[in-house]
Amino acid sequence: MIKVGINGFGRIGKCLLLQLLENEKYLVTCLNAPNILITEIQDYLTYDSTHKHRINIDIKIVNDNTFLLNNHKINLFNERDAKKICWAF
Repeated sequence: MIKVGINGFGRIGKCLLLQLLENEKYLVTCLNAPNILITEIQDYLTYDSTHKHRINIDIKIVNDNTFLLNNHKINLFNERDAKKICWAF
């Protein structure tokens, strides 16, 4: 299994995440999204008027910076400078 971290959660980062959720070869472990709160993740993924995906979204917030998304334990960062993040999870 290949572990993946995504820097950015705009249109492209969101599309990438949705694609990786459906592929068993990849495990998303980190997400750097400076403009989104962990409490907004579910709405951001569920209500998508542009891409209209059919992926079942199951989100559980673990703590202030970690959430479970369809069996992926993802650490959320809000860092503008991606060099400051420890991506090793």
